Amino acid sequence: MTSTTNKFHFFLIAGTVLITLNSGDEEQISTIPTNALVRHTDMNFPSHKLAKAQQNLTKSMLMKMPEELHSSVNIRDVIITNVSYLGHMTEEEFQAEAPAPVAVTVPEVL
Repeated sequence: MTSTTNKFHFFLIAGTVLITLNSGDEEQISTIPTNALVRHTDMNFPSHKLAKAQQNLTKSMLMKMPEELHSSVNIRDVIITNVSYLGHMTEEEFQAEAPAPVAVTVPEVL
């Protein structure tokens, strides 16, 4: 089987990354809401998969920041606020484009 025919369980992870920036003597904590996707071969979500979800949230947050700031970021905490199950599907099904919208004529109300 190819990777496009293997089915995975997809999850959307929502969370907040708490960071400080190396910018002098004063330390100020910033909270950055972000989300990430994870996929697994089963629906179980043990602690090692939660740790991977936190890593994905961190990567997602860093992708939104200018690269020159990456070296000054100190990750203080990664809080998962929600895990949403998206379904059991192939990668191809997950990445499929949405069908074109269909025009609907609404009758005029008098």
